[in-house]
Amino acid sequence: MKSCIRIVLLVFGLFLISFSPSNFIANDLKKIMIDIGHGGKDPGALGATKSFEKDIAFQIATQLGSILQVHMPDVQYFYTRYNDDFVPVAERARMANKQGVDFFMSIHTNASTNPSIKGTETYVMGLSVSQENMETAMRENQAIKYENPRRRKEYPDFASDEDIAFILTRIRQNNTHLKSIRAAELIEKYSQQRAINRQSLGVKSASFLVLYKSLMPSVLVETGYITNSEEEKYLQSEEGIHEVASYLYRALRDYKAEIKK
Repeated sequence: MKSCIRIVLLVFGLFLISFSPSNFIANDLKKIMIDIGHGGKDPGALGATKSFEKDIAFQIATQLGSILQVHMPDVQYFYTRYNDDFVPVAERARMANKQGVDFFMSIHTNASTNPSIKGTETYVMGLSVSQENMETAMRENQAIKYENPRRRKEYPDFASDEDIAFILTRIRQNNTHLKSIRAAELIEKYSQQRAINRQSLGVKSASFLVLYKSLMPSVLVETGYITNSEEEKYLQSEEGIHEVASYLYRALRDYKAEIKK
């Protein structure tokens, strides 16, 4: 009986999704939401020499905004935070949906208990296919522990991959999934071309809360492992911040050109 109810709900959800705004994603890039990971009481990952993920993400994101202002003046961009504030995870996606942006990019740095691991990787929304991907998602999702407990009810669907609401959301996001993957591929491509001796760990998928409720193509960028002292130094340097922001811009530039064809 329970399985029958689930099937009915799923079919009904498919019908509703066919009329969702996500089916009418414009083939253009006019508005971008730049999500600056963590912030305020949520420091994010801790680097090898005690740097904070939230600070590095802020530097990269604001540098990206400056580049977009010069080289893509026709594109309007927004930040999920403009200073060292704590912004609830669900609010980040809500801001993007409210602004009606065409693309959502969440900027982060990665971390590992193994200090030798380094490299860039870009995630799209999906079920984790490896323990490593799942651990990355769980670490980034821990931001909700800083939220008011009453707000955590906004994430009931993450209790289980079998939850109907989670399944319906995944189906809805399939409408934008291919665009998300293509943008992620471009990001990883340019991470190699614009920076010397940087390693790409590729495009991956995992269940990130910040991507979960976004109605537009969206990616989460892990710009490097700050638990690796070499990468931490690079990501804190003026050169490193500019190079990362530069390859993110180039990926967005090519993505815009491709989807307009």
